[in-house]
Amino acid sequence: AGHPREGASGHRATHPTQAIHAFAPRVAENVRVSSEPTEPSPWFSSLHRSAREHARIVTHLVRWVVLGGISGGLAGLSAWVFLEVLDRITNLRYDHDWLYLLLPVGGLVLGSLYHYAGGRARGGNPLLIDQIHEPTEWLPRRMAPLILVGTWGSQLVGASVGREGTALQMAG
Repeated sequence: AGHPREGASGHRATHPTQAIHAFAPRVAENVRVSSEPTEPSPWFSSLHRSAREHARIVTHLVRWVVLGGISGGLAGLSAWVFLEVLDRITNLRYDHDWLYLLLPVGGLVLGSLYHYAGGRARGGNPLLIDQIHEPTEWLPRRMAPLILVGTWGSQLVGASVGREGTALQMAG
């Protein structure tokens, strides 16, 4: 039985499948059949644990990417709405010069709105900066809508207010 195609009887097989059938009994003798389950190797266990850990990390990554995308989309949408309306209000004021005459009334209305409905939101940018440096409480929910309406109303009547403070407080 020196040649691979030579069977157990000593004669040579003429086809490769005959050689496999002739060789199979010798291979079967060397295979131990056990009814006990085999334990996975430490390498396989660490690979399985590593795969679970990678799946967990990927799940968290996907979750944060989705939440970040939603948050960024909402922030971008609100900034676009704010600037678009502000441009339209500015153009309206340029087209109707008489709106400047409403500046004292607009100041009184918006000042009263902040005074009576503002609560902690009256703190404005200093409140926001204090909370960034030493967070003690959530910023008031009314802060963003108040600053938004206040900026639009101020721009409508010609008050000298900027966009930067509004953007900062809306983002806070």
